[in-house]
Amino acid sequence: MTQKTIRVDGPVHAEYGAETFNEVLKRELGIIPDPSELDKLAAYFPPELQDAVQQIVEIIRGIDDLHEHVKETEYGDDYKLVFTDPETGMDIAYIEFGDNRFDYYYRNTKREWEQAAAGGYQKRNDELQFGDSGAGTYDHIELSDMKDTVRQTLSGAIQRWRD
Repeated sequence: MTQKTIRVDGPVHAEYGAETFNEVLKRELGIIPDPSELDKLAAYFPPELQDAVQQIVEIIRGIDDLHEHVKETEYGDDYKLVFTDPETGMDIAYIEFGDNRFDYYYRNTKREWEQAAAGGYQKRNDELQFGDSGAGTYDHIELSDMKDTVRQTLSGAIQRWRD
């Protein structure tokens, strides 16, 4: 069965950060968490990973006054916290929440989404792991290095797309 999508107009998109009628309805019914409910987005994470993603979100919030909204991922099985530049209306970064992991993406110079960092919990080793994609490969790094990657890429993206 094909699924039809009804798009919302500009004022509704600005109010809800949603592009489709279904997203607005899910938000109104409380099915999609509010951006302020980070604990719900990371509900299945171990406490240490919840703390790490909270620190990353705080870094993003401290860089600029970006608008936030939550969207379902492409397949509708996970969520992403999206950060939108209020000056340009462009989605500039997002954090995708998955099974015991989160991934940070930013809008690169080609206007494409690029994954820059990730954090996750490895059950078999009972450890947290963080990585960045500085050279196109994921090297294991410390959380502090991941924070630096987020600061650098987001600041650059904001500057790039506001000019």
